[in-house]
Amino acid sequence: MSAGVKNAERVHAVQQVYRQVLDAMSRPGKIVQLDAPSFIRRDAADAYVLMLGMMLLDQSVSYEVIGDMSLAEQLQLYTLSRRQPIETCDYVFLATTDAGAQAGVDIASCKRGTFTFPDESATIICCVRQLGAGSEGRKGSVKLTMRGPGIAKEQELLIDGLTGNLLSGWRASNEEFPLGVDWIFVDESGCVACVPRSTKFSWEVA
Repeated sequence: MSAGVKNAERVHAVQQVYRQVLDAMSRPGKIVQLDAPSFIRRDAADAYVLMLGMMLLDQSVSYEVIGDMSLAEQLQLYTLSRRQPIETCDYVFLATTDAGAQAGVDIASCKRGTFTFPDESATIICCVRQLGAGSEGRKGSVKLTMRGPGIAKEQELLIDGLTGNLLSGWRASNEEFPLGVDWIFVDESGCVACVPRSTKFSWEVA
């Protein structure tokens, strides 16, 4: 495959992911399925997460990775973005489903924006094992019940691979809308769901 064809495929794939994530962000809890890109090497990091990184990152923004350090290297290779500490970066890639590692993440330290510039807040891209809808999930799964813009009444989202310890810090960070952090969840099969900072939620653990 020529370089021109690869570049065209990359542009098309990033545009497609952008449209899907925009749809998911406007309809909190909706699950969309990403296509696995053939032009991303699968030996270093998750291709679906890299696709999200290629859609979100460029030289004007910064990121941090918690968990898989090979992902940090691949994000820099594909996007030319720069790493910064979690307190100052624009995007946080939480690339671990280990409960202990997740519990050590201080969500309150992430950028929440200001009342003058609420868009200067962080977005967290959180890798989980599985996303689902419905009333029952695997033991230990988190069920979010959400209300707010883009939701008619209530929307439920099941997340396998998210520790409950993260949720308290997340909700506390988002108490003063429009301040807060946006979340993009991506599971091992390429399913994506978003929860913007305008969404109010409660949760329970199965």
